[in-house]
Amino acid sequence: MTLKKTKGFNFDKIKTDFVVVKSKIPLRLANDVQQHFLKGFRRGGGSTNASIGGWTKRKTSRSARERKRSVGRALLVRSGKMRSDIKKRKISFNNITVGTRSIPYAGYINDGTEKMVQREFIGDSRVLERKIEKRLLREFDKVFKI
Repeated sequence: MTLKKTKGFNFDKIKTDFVVVKSKIPLRLANDVQQHFLKGFRRGGGSTNASIGGWTKRKTSRSARERKRSVGRALLVRSGKMRSDIKKRKISFNNITVGTRSIPYAGYINDGTEKMVQREFIGDSRVLERKIEKRLLREFDKVFKI
């Protein structure tokens, strides 16, 4: 039995392209994840399954000064520190971690407490899973288009 040479099929090129794509995918996915959660933060929720309808609105402040300071301001944004702390923490082919580290109260806000309303800004997201799937398909299509 003899194998016929298939026109246009170059296994070595596919192998090389796959190695290149495999090395770039983690960073591209990490960027996609980070941007997804930042976008949700700017929209006032909706980036996770738990915050699909947006975050619970803020309560009316008791003092006129606090009401004046919060008019027009996005939820969870006073200084912008927590939003800017959403960063890529670990990037490898097997593990991508995006989250906050230096803001001690971020976990309480994301998870909620007995006295604090949950405003999840990082968590499971079907929308993000679809984005990741589409990204992977696009990247691998580049390698395997024959």
